[in-house]
Amino acid sequence: MSYTGKCMNLDLSSGRHEIQPTDRALLEAYLGGKGLGFALLEKYAPRIDPLSPENPLIFVNGPFTGTQVQTSARTCVVTKSPLTGSIHDSHCGGRFGPRLKAAGYDYLFITGKSASPVYLYITPGGVEIRDASLLWGKGIFQTNDALIEQHPSVDPRVACIGPAGENLVRIACIGVDRDRQYGRGGVGAVMGSKNLKALVVDGDKPIVYHDKERFSELNKKLTKDILTNEGVIYRRQKGTMKWIRLAQGYEFLPTRNFQKGVFAGFEKISSETCRQELGWQDRA
Repeated sequence: MSYTGKCMNLDLSSGRHEIQPTDRALLEAYLGGKGLGFALLEKYAPRIDPLSPENPLIFVNGPFTGTQVQTSARTCVVTKSPLTGSIHDSHCGGRFGPRLKAAGYDYLFITGKSASPVYLYITPGGVEIRDASLLWGKGIFQTNDALIEQHPSVDPRVACIGPAGENLVRIACIGVDRDRQYGRGGVGAVMGSKNLKALVVDGDKPIVYHDKERFSELNKKLTKDILTNEGVIYRRQKGTMKWIRLAQGYEFLPTRNFQKGVFAGFEKISSETCRQELGWQDRA
């Protein structure tokens, strides 16, 4: 497994942070970002109001995040959901998770509430809490681009909220790399409740493998198995829109905010129609 062995605890109320060794016992007992995040939330804030300063916002990686393993760029946010009031995990692809690991951290554990809008600039050297008043009110595209331009270091990546998160909308997302989201559960509202507009992570620490040669050997076999799997081939051909026809057939195609489970015009948005209209018939 590939962990950095370090984590960061940050209290936005006081502005203080600590960089600590990751609890090895937790890593061994709870595999993956979701497992580790749930364990941390249960250990430090088991019964908490979702929009209170004490509710942790935990950005957490798994052991394969940032490695060459297929789909390993994914990372996780764990918190108490303001939408359900229950423990919640939200997952996202893109480069934010790998860059967090390249900065040297297995997870960020963020509590408290800033007195004014701020964003975090996180590197192997620690964290800087910077003013975000000029970014407050801007959408995730504008925020992402402004912060990337402001921090042209190694390969900075941004996770941020827009006006929905700022206004504590209970379905607000956290945007990553402009076009990806930690969605569902209102994680963006938790971030907004802390007056936290964005996180910028950057670093160039390499992945440390216990046995790099053995890892590469197993990963090549895993990649071959994945790419020759019938289900994977089908998904590559049909795309995520394969679910349109399947959901229509089983009557769980979300229509009118799930007032209905079928949609009369589903054929117009099916995978097959999309491929035909866009000229993708011959692409695997």
